[in-house]
Order: sequence, then structure tokens, then C-alpha cells
Amino acid sequence: MVEDAAAGIEAAHRAGMPAIGIVSTGHDAKDLASAERVIHDLKELTPELLSGLVKEHNQ
Repeated sequence: MVEDAAAGIEAAHRAGMPAIGIVSTGHDAKDLASAERVIHDLKELTPELLSGLVKEHNQ
């Protein structure tokens, strides 16, 4: 799940999903620190990033 708020990251984790935090207006990287990954631009959301995150989550 891609989220721009700590509450969304928490919801993803409660649902058993990994989360990617995206820095946006009003939320900085510190606010999203509980996400498995934090990105600053959607261009960083690559197939390799997603694949790696899924592999880590399924171990």
C-alpha cells in the first residue's frame, strides 16, 4: 500500500500489508518512518521496489 500519512501506514500494517510512505505536503519522512520504504516522488515507485518489498514481506 502506498500512503502519505502515518494513519494509512498503520492501517496497512494492521491489515498485514507492507507500506510505502510517500512524502507529501504536510508529512515528512519522519512522519512516515514506520513504513517499510519511504519515497519522495512517484517516479521512485518502480517494479523493482515493489518486487523487493513483496519478497521481503513473504519471507
